[in-house]
Amino acid sequence: MKLLDSLIAVSRRCALLAICLIPLSVAADEAALRQKAQAFLKQGGTIQSVTKLPVGELNEIVLSNGQILYSDDAFTYFFVGGELISTADKRNLTDETNERLSKIDFQALPFGRALKRVNGNGQRVIATFEDPNCSYCKKLRAELDALPNTTIYTFIIAVINEDSIGKAKRLWCADDRNAAWALWMKEGKLPAERKCDDVIDENQKLGAHVRISGTPTIFFENGKRITGFVTKDKIEAAINAAIGERAAEAVSKAGK
Repeated sequence: MKLLDSLIAVSRRCALLAICLIPLSVAADEAALRQKAQAFLKQGGTIQSVTKLPVGELNEIVLSNGQILYSDDAFTYFFVGGELISTADKRNLTDETNERLSKIDFQALPFGRALKRVNGNGQRVIATFEDPNCSYCKKLRAELDALPNTTIYTFIIAVINEDSIGKAKRLWCADDRNAAWALWMKEGKLPAERKCDDVIDENQKLGAHVRISGTPTIFFENGKRITGFVTKDKIEAAINAAIGERAAEAVSKAGK
């Protein structure tokens, strides 16, 4: 087991109010802290950011693999596997960081590499990442079909097994890829095999870049996501929240 995994396993055995502190050597400032932490955690991923928190000498260390750690200023101690809660307003600072890290620049998605279907006037927009062998993606299809006035971009990726890769490329290369995808998701029928310049390998890289942890994953115009099967009502609520955020941002910019 890797060193970081061992530390996480130890920390999870500690009670919430009795955090395991792990003694380390001392670093002098943020640059030295980053250097010292990177050397110590080299098996657990590179450091993406170090952020000073409004909690004594506490720092938040985010790794490139999404792991969040906390350390004192001198890096004498750090702890893993827990959640940092503000007692004043009961904010979960760990959840807030996770939400920030999970957001994407929605408008920067390469929509030309996605399937596209338009329900109604298509004024609202969402994007999904789906695997052809994902049973929950097939279940989600009915919920997406019921969304009114929504444009749905579907990025086909293969995360379940090697068979998913072959099916993904076969579906993308179909004469009518949108119809082929719908037929596969609803009836399990694959189109005739043909060759084309598929986008699946690039979509695989995109999925890794936006940290897809499972399928289906749905992204909304505010950059937020939902992973896993959800009902139409929950998708509607997320769409409306995204629209509300964009409207508030527009008002804020207009007032400056």
